[in-house]
Amino acid sequence: MILLIFVVLSLIKIIHSTTYRCDPTISCGCSARTTNVTSRIVGGAAAADYTWGWI
Repeated sequence: MILLIFVVLSLIKIIHSTTYRCDPTISCGCSARTTNVTSRIVGGAAAADYTWGWI
């Protein structure tokens, strides 16, 4: 039963998050951190520090 709960929670995390990684071979540069997006910015709320540093 615990294994089933773990699998379901893992699938939810996979489905509802996206990780953006930078390709260091591209000339535009990379952010200081890898960005893991689990929700959208709604109503103009600020993004966390350093998550969109390449913009």
